[in-house]
Amino acid sequence: MGSGKTTIGRLLSTAISLPFIDLDEVIEHEQGKSVSILFNELGEARFRELEHEVLLNYAKGKPCLISTGGGVPCQFDNMEVMRQNGATIYLKASSHELALRLKDAVETRPLLKGVEYDCLPAYIESMLFTREPYYVKAEYVVETDGLTDEAVLKQCIDILSITKK
Repeated sequence: MGSGKTTIGRLLSTAISLPFIDLDEVIEHEQGKSVSILFNELGEARFRELEHEVLLNYAKGKPCLISTGGGVPCQFDNMEVMRQNGATIYLKASSHELALRLKDAVETRPLLKGVEYDCLPAYIESMLFTREPYYVKAEYVVETDGLTDEAVLKQCIDILSITKK
């Protein structure tokens, strides 16, 4: 959450000429409701099942670049599905950096609702502590703190050019 998956994903898909799929956008389109509303109506467990179903549909389809929600790699066998069907890149940012990026999105992110800004870095640190073991299973890690989108994009392009060889 806030690592730049959608922003970098869009730039990268253009750079490598692959369709871009944002799982949250697909779910919103298919369900006719925002992720925030779906998360509240369905509950986290059912929402995670829905994410898994959509991931499976795209992972085994035509080549594309998929941006997942931050919880996707931590559920079911999603990380293994992603690794078996393409290159995986973890855009890693520190809790401090993520808090800065997310400070204006607290009310629109389901998992951040009600979290005060002063508590945001500690809350994110707690989430990272839980999720990091899954994230580091990605084949590649790009440290994004202090980098421009262009610098992150270049690293991702470099990684993907290596995987094609």
